[in-house]
Amino acid sequence: HPLDSAYMLGDAAMNDPHLFMEGLGQASGEVVIAEATTKAAAPVTKPLKTLAKKTAVNTGTRILSRVGETVAGRTATRIATETFERAGTRIGSAIESIGQKTTALKQSVSETWQKIRSKVDDLRKRKSETQKKSTDEIFDDLDNYKETIKPIDPEVNVQVAAELEMGGTSFRSYNSWAGRPQLGDKIARFIYEKMGIKNPKTGKVPNSVFANHAEGGVFLKAFKSGVRGGKANLYVTGRGVCGWCKNNLPTMKNVLELDELNVFEKLDDGTISNYQVP
Repeated sequence: HPLDSAYMLGDAAMNDPHLFMEGLGQASGEVVIAEATTKAAAPVTKPLKTLAKKTAVNTGTRILSRVGETVAGRTATRIATETFERAGTRIGSAIESIGQKTTALKQSVSETWQKIRSKVDDLRKRKSETQKKSTDEIFDDLDNYKETIKPIDPEVNVQVAAELEMGGTSFRSYNSWAGRPQLGDKIARFIYEKMGIKNPKTGKVPNSVFANHAEGGVFLKAFKSGVRGGKANLYVTGRGVCGWCKNNLPTMKNVLELDELNVFEKLDDGTISNYQVP
């Protein structure tokens, strides 16, 4: 029946509009053939034919509408999908490009910083080598320092001066820097105790005599500065390092976390001796 053909082709037209148009033409042809072969029954078939045509037109209209909606929907979906895919691809490419540029920038900054550090270290090394004094020059300066201190602190009989070199810094002091012996010794030891300077093994505070000597003065200054580790040189002029101080040097080496502590002492006769603290 023509209506059957129309419905069948209408379903097919949901996926292919062109096929629908072709099927609609075929259905119309079948209707014409049916009219030619049933003229004798025209009075009966005419109303049915009119109804069939009207039904076919209405059905075709609905099918075309559904096809249009479907095609439009699919087209919109496809366009949206393609648009988002293109947008996503562009965004992804942009992010990748930014990442590559960021990585390159970080690498460039890192390389530049390494070059700067290398140059700074080189300049420091050259400056250190240029400014490095001989042992005689250090003792000459230390003797001048000792003479300068005498009028500043006349109550103290300044006889010994010391200098400690470590971490690219120098610390100077003189004997009885905290005051005359006994009272000054107690004051110096009190400062050591309040600063928390103790023998790492025994937990004892260094001897009061050492604390108030020139050697104790430079080690206290170094401790307060926060400099730790590495190699240090201790220079003492005026007389040799006394027994009190020698006994406390290993403790201070540990307190300052030194890898090496070398002692240079200028004796009364002007000779210079040196040794390493164990």
